Amino acid sequence: MVLKFDDEKNSLKEKEKLRELAAAASPDTFERKIELLLFSNEHAFYGMEERESHGETKRQGYEIALEKTRFLADELLTKPEDIVDEIISRCLAEKGNDFRMVFFAERISSKGECGDYILRKLKETLSESDFGRLNMAFIRGAITGLSRQDSAVVEALLDGLIENPLTLNIFPALQLSVPLGESALRRIKLHLSRDGADASLYYDIANGQRHSMLSDDELIDLLSTLESCKNGLNCVLDILDMRINYNSTKDYKPSEYIISYSQNLICSLLRHCTNSNRHEQSYHLEMLAKRVFKGAPEGKLCKFTEAIFHSFRQNPYSFQLHKLLRIVISENLAIVLNLLSPAEGKTDDDIAQDLYFMLYSDPLEEGELNSEEVLAWGDMDPDTRFSSIAEFMVPYSQTEGVYTWTKLAKSMLLRSNDVEALLAVMVSKFRPRATSDGWSAKMEEQRVLLTELQSSERTDISTAARRVLVQFDRSIQQEKESERREFSDREERYE
Repeated sequence: MVLKFDDEKNSLKEKEKLRELAAAASPDTFERKIELLLFSNEHAFYGMEERESHGETKRQGYEIALEKTRFLADELLTKPEDIVDEIISRCLAEKGNDFRMVFFAERISSKGECGDYILRKLKETLSESDFGRLNMAFIRGAITGLSRQDSAVVEALLDGLIENPLTLNIFPALQLSVPLGESALRRIKLHLSRDGADASLYYDIANGQRHSMLSDDELIDLLSTLESCKNGLNCVLDILDMRINYNSTKDYKPSEYIISYSQNLICSLLRHCTNSNRHEQSYHLEMLAKRVFKGAPEGKLCKFTEAIFHSFRQNPYSFQLHKLLRIVISENLAIVLNLLSPAEGKTDDDIAQDLYFMLYSDPLEEGELNSEEVLAWGDMDPDTRFSSIAEFMVPYSQTEGVYTWTKLAKSMLLRSNDVEALLAVMVSKFRPRATSDGWSAKMEEQRVLLTELQSSERTDISTAARRVLVQFDRSIQQEKESERREFSDREERYE
């Protein structure tokens, strides 16, 4: 319980009463502190934070809770054997706050006077068949603490557990309680060789920098084993993302081997991953791809691009694919352009349709395209290519409600042999996807783009602008009528 005092509003008598209540509610015995810190599931410890005189937080509540947990662990070691046995037995079987339970277990197990006793209790507990009632947080912490005191006894314990069919489901959590080394890798590979092995049990390799104990070569050897198991691709993806993008080891630089392995894994994942877990993998996939395909050779980028299109055709509603496509565009735009139009006078309709849908909600901004490259590519076949690329790009910029053509859009209009057709495609990008003011209001703001072109010195551009503007104005009126009907229908339903 936390009672916060308001010094300005409460009277002295009220403050004293609150202090009495706070004192009565505060744990004042070893047993009560155990209940609060270990067997309650309170996370925030709001009100326990330590503040400076000027009000800034010096230590967070959870830090103070951990400090109190450490004091409790040390105090337990001074208690009679029957109390120690009672508390440890509860910790092994009763759930509480996992974070502090792990910390408590590490503390008492790393002390020589209690380590042997905890090891014996662990062996007894893990020889039973009912693992559903076990407090794995305490057991993991105990194994961590014991390994710091005597790693050999923990190695022997884990060697026994990997051979026990009853402990196969909990073995990964126990193994990952100690640093990964040669013997750990041997046991993990043995565990994964069993029928039905689930790689998701090893997701925690990605967390807490556990992977940092391994070289890139050792890690890839392990990941190759995980990859072939159930849920393997997603598990490996998480580990690689944390290894490459969030490695806290000073001066760590990913080897070419792990970069290449990551590139191949991403392509495999795009080709083979089921629809059910695409959403949960999307963030790790995007972040890892950004890193490992940066500066990648053309061959690797081509395989990545092919995998993106393959994935889209398997699941056209996979919303993260446009983000992956943008990685390719930023690295080597020519790959996408040449897929769209592999030769003069030719457009790949399937690629064009895929690009249209992938980029429908998020068309390419001018800053995402190399204008010189787009113009040079378009100049080789202006009759087709400029209209093709216009389907996927935003032709205008907007600042504080003022719309202007981008330099790239203007250059494309100047170079096109069929200005009206190109302009019609660009105007199709004017219609907003959604707006609180109504589409017609936004379209009227964009109308200035066409009126500007009416005064162009190029007759073909000014003529095309007038013709397209007639149709655009008609669309605005149709939109206004649609909005009026919708408003009228809402009013009638309300009445």
